[in-house]
Amino acid sequence: MKKIIAVCFAFSLFFGGHALAQDAETAKKIDPNLPKEDITKEERIGSWRLICAKSNKDGQIGPERCITHQTIVITDERVEGNPPILDVKLQIDPSDAVKKRKVMIIRTPLGMMLPYGVRISVDGQEKGSAKFTTCLPTVLGCHAVVEVTSDLLAAFKKGSEAVFQYADVNRQAAPVKIKLDGFTKSVNMIK
Repeated sequence: MKKIIAVCFAFSLFFGGHALAQDAETAKKIDPNLPKEDITKEERIGSWRLICAKSNKDGQIGPERCITHQTIVITDERVEGNPPILDVKLQIDPSDAVKKRKVMIIRTPLGMMLPYGVRISVDGQEKGSAKFTTCLPTVLGCHAVVEVTSDLLAAFKKGSEAVFQYADVNRQAAPVKIKLDGFTKSVNMIK
């Protein structure tokens, strides 16, 4: 499990700027220190965004990798910059690409109650939880990684709404809803 977390976190950092980008040009400007990326596909599918890219490191083109994600931002005009309050990414576990096992990387803001973790429910039914693995100011958030079981995947595919709940340092629960429209099509396209 530690290997999965480490590899997924590295992959998340690699794709992290791209997942929040609104288009390919913006994605490349998010973090100039990231390895060069050639975005091969970017598509909005319902409430989800599919992003595929081929890495280009030292002139070697790597295989195409795709993620699907949804980001929820604060849209309150009193809050500067519309910061994300939740980013949910699904991808193939890079340490187990042969089996095509999927993982979910959940990013919340900094300042979370770490022992609480993230609780996941779909259409009012609790489906699991994830422990926080890292919190870094360089990625502006805390990450939790959970293996996507067949039950969790089925619930997301059949459901209409998921809730990710975490708690801030004042122990105030912060449930954040995401829509699941387009999830099935987009998750079937990740590789």
